[in-house]
Order: sequence, then structure tokens, then C-alpha cells
Amino acid sequence: MAKHILFVEDDSLLRDILENFLKKSGFEVTVAHDGAEALQLAKQVQPDLILLDILLPKKNGFDVLAQIRQDQNITNTPVIILSNFNDPADIKRGQELRVVEYMVKATTIPEEIVTKIKAILG
Repeated sequence: MAKHILFVEDDSLLRDILENFLKKSGFEVTVAHDGAEALQLAKQVQPDLILLDILLPKKNGFDVLAQIRQDQNITNTPVIILSNFNDPADIKRGQELRVVEYMVKATTIPEEIVTKIKAILG
């Protein structure tokens, strides 16, 4: 059975490219376009992993992550942050919220993301 990824990204071009790449790599993908939708879908589908942007409409990625960590059904879901910013304060905040990886969009290619997801999910 394919591993299920919740991909949270508001940039439609990047979202389409990476969603297609993840699907071609054998993952089932659910897409959320903003933070509020991400939280709702995380609770609903209980994905194997969440690929999460930080700057999102309605609710930022850190708020989403904090709420995920408080929900006993999804608290242990691995989360990879995929952000535009390589800010040490953001990286530290992500670590405090138990993200498994912090990746910067500008320096990361889709193959690297898939490789990391596969390593995390075994």
C-alpha cells in the first residue's frame, strides 16, 4: 500500500510540480492550500508524513505544527518543513516542534525531497 503524504503548499506552480513528482514516485498525495485546510486534512486522513510550508494563508505552518503536536491521533506524524527561508530561528522552532527535516525550497530538488521521505518512512 502506498504511503500517504499530506502536502501543504500555497504556491500553485510548486504545488503542481511537486505533487506530480510525489505521485510518480509512488506516494498517495493529499494537497492542502492553506494552514486551516492542512489541519483539517491532517486529522481526517492521518497521513504517513506531512510536507509543510511555513508561510501559508489563514494559519502559518508553525501554528499548524503546534496543533498537530497537541492531537494524540497525529502527534507522532513525521513532518518535513519545506520553506523559502533558511532562518536559524525558524529551524530552531521547527526542531522544538519535532520536525524531522527542514528543507529550503531554493536549494532543494524534488529528488532530494523524495529520497528524504523514503528514508524517514523506511
